Amino acid sequence: MKRWFSLILIGMMILSGCTQQAEQKENPSSAAEPKEESVQEEELIIGLSKPMPDRVELPEVEEELKEINDQHSVVLNGLYDIYNRNWDDPMKIDPNKFVVYYQYLRSRFPEVKEEETIIKTDSAKLVGQESLEKVVTAHFDVPVERIREADCYDEQNQGYEMEGIGGGGTFQIVGAQEEGNQLVMEYQLYDADNIPIAFGTLVAEKEGDSWKYRSMTGEEYIASAFEYPASYGKTCQDGIYRISTGKGISAEVSNRTWYGDKLEDIIEFYKEKLKVYNAEGKEYQPDGENSWGYNGSYYQGQAIWIEVVPEGDGYQIFYRVEQPKRQ
Repeated sequence: MKRWFSLILIGMMILSGCTQQAEQKENPSSAAEPKEESVQEEELIIGLSKPMPDRVELPEVEEELKEINDQHSVVLNGLYDIYNRNWDDPMKIDPNKFVVYYQYLRSRFPEVKEEETIIKTDSAKLVGQESLEKVVTAHFDVPVERIREADCYDEQNQGYEMEGIGGGGTFQIVGAQEEGNQLVMEYQLYDADNIPIAFGTLVAEKEGDSWKYRSMTGEEYIASAFEYPASYGKTCQDGIYRISTGKGISAEVSNRTWYGDKLEDIIEFYKEKLKVYNAEGKEYQPDGENSWGYNGSYYQGQAIWIEVVPEGDGYQIFYRVEQPKRQ
C-alpha cells in the first residue's frame, strides 16, 4: 500500500511542477498547466502525506447539541428521502413518511408505544388511528385526512399497519441556532461507511409544549456521485476519498454493468460523470499505462481530481470533488 501512495505522490509532484527535472522527463505536457493548479495539487500532496484510514468513525456530537439530536434527529430518520427532503409546507410530505416517522419515534421513545391502542385483525396488528394521528398532528400542521392517505392505513379497522424500519444512513445535527421562536438546525447524513453524503436544514417552531416542524432542505455532496459503483472499502480523509475495486466486483447501474477489474470501465464511468458536470481539465497517467488520472474544475472553478492506480487484481481510486459554495 505504501508503495502506491509513493507512486501517487510522485505523479502529483510531477504535475505540480515541484521538481522541474522530473517534470520534463516523466510528464513533459505538465509544463503547460496553469500556475493555479500547482497550488491545488500541493494541497493534495499534503492530504495524502498522512496514511489513509481503514475506516472512518462518526464524529463526536458536541455536548450542547446532544439534547437537540436526541429530540429532533428522529424526524430526519423518518422523513428524509430524495423525494421528501425539500419542503416548506408539511402538506407536501408523502403521507407514508408520517407513518415511518411515527415508527422511528415509538422505537426511540418507549412512552409513545406505551400509550398507543393496538387493533388485532386476522392478518395483522394495527396501531389505532387516534394514537398515531395524535402524535403526528402534534408536530406537523396537517389534517388527519392527509395522514390517512398513507398506503398502510386500514379504513375498515381504523388503524395503521406498521412495517419494518431501519438501515440507510446516520443523521447528526451538527449546528443549531435560535431565530425568534424557531430553531434552525443544520444536519449531516452519513452513509454506512460513516462518510458524509448529504446535508441540509431542519426548522422547528415552539408551540406550547411541543415542537412543530416547518421546513426541511436537503442536498447531496457532489463527491458522493463520484463513487464508482463496483467498489468496496470506501474511506475519506481531508476531503480525499479512497475506494477499492477488484476481480469479481460488479454493479449494474442504468442498465449498464460496471466491472471493478476493468480500467476501461472505470475510465468510462468517470468520463461520463465529468461530462455531466461540464468539467474542464486534462487527463494523465499517474502510474504508467495501466493507470488514469484527471485534474480539472467544474461549475465556478471548484476542483475535481481523480486517480486510478492498479492494486492486486483491481484498482484503487482516489478522488476529491470540491463542493460548490451555497449562494
